[in-house]
Amino acid sequence: MILLFTAVAVNAQSTTDSVEIKFNKLLDETGMVFKMPEGSVKTPIVKNRQIHYDYAVKYPDRNMEIRYTIVPMAGRVAEYQEFQKNHAPGSAMADPNKGFDAFTYVTAINAGGGVQDTTIKGRRFPAADVKKEFGADYGAFLLIPVKNNSFGTEYKFCSLVSLQKDNVANVYIFYLCNSMKELFDTYQAIGAQNIYYALKFKD
Repeated sequence: MILLFTAVAVNAQSTTDSVEIKFNKLLDETGMVFKMPEGSVKTPIVKNRQIHYDYAVKYPDRNMEIRYTIVPMAGRVAEYQEFQKNHAPGSAMADPNKGFDAFTYVTAINAGGGVQDTTIKGRRFPAADVKKEFGADYGAFLLIPVKNNSFGTEYKFCSLVSLQKDNVANVYIFYLCNSMKELFDTYQAIGAQNIYYALKFKD
């Protein structure tokens, strides 16, 4: 019995270390910095069919979880550049730097339940502000009702922040709770600055 508990504990620690190692590699690869949001603790990644994410934290005394997804662009950019040099006449390939709005909307739909939803609302961040605050070239936020799906699990609401630094990465930050009021109550209690700028590109 002792050996069984030891094996389970070692496996859990190994999984935690693996997530930490992979996330740190992504940070290095994309030139990003992460500071654990004040008052939060790491929480395990939940396997689901809708959204891949790389790291997650939650607040022990609040119903709020934050999930982080980093999608490096270097491979897609290199493929596109090679295509531009050598491609068959009439063939086409989308520039990965031009897909920000489409990538953001598809991600929002997947987070909400996988079907189009006209109640999803949001807007772009002003270019100068997103550059100054996140070191990104593009940014947006969306407010998403979460249907019963394997990504949302027990949550009913998601505030999504989407970022892009050209040629580097697309980033998605999911603030999960049960309502917009709950989200803003948490911001007010903890301080939005302590939550909102945890992940950003280096200056």
